[in-house]
Amino acid sequence: MSRRKQYGNRQNEDVDSKTNTTKTAYSHAEIVKAQKIFNKSSKNYDTCTANDVYKSICKIFEPEESLEQLQTEFLSRILIYGENAQKFFINLKKLFTKPQKLDSIFGENSLKYRALQTIPIELKSSKLHLYQKSQYLNYDELTKAIIKDYNDTIKLDPPAKAASIKQATQMEHVDNV
Repeated sequence: MSRRKQYGNRQNEDVDSKTNTTKTAYSHAEIVKAQKIFNKSSKNYDTCTANDVYKSICKIFEPEESLEQLQTEFLSRILIYGENAQKFFINLKKLFTKPQKLDSIFGENSLKYRALQTIPIELKSSKLHLYQKSQYLNYDELTKAIIKDYNDTIKLDPPAKAASIKQATQMEHVDNV
């Protein structure tokens, strides 16, 4: 036989009348909460350990990049007319985040400025318009505007390689008819 006692803020306790010992009875919600905390801490420990091992393996096989190398690579990137602009600007942002992690002085304004500087000469007419827009847009919005103008320009005036290939195939098709 057991009877329960209630002590203000304390948990319910079962008192066994035969042995006169006290056992604390936790609610189901408290037990579940404790299990979640335990499981989370053990997962975090395993994850941290796995992440540390992975990072140490990567350091062995990857050459360490210096801040100067990353800045030079970031500043020397130029969008080549006909290249996939969306991939280019995603990679430009990735290049930007690497020096930032190494305590660089670059900010989002320098990233936006660099994005404007990478615009090919074929988009020179829209460069001023995009520069004026850049003051009111963040990097992602600016690159979307650049990509839209870039893709429209490519549709109207395709790169020389693509145009010459299309013309050659059309001429061959005409000769064969």
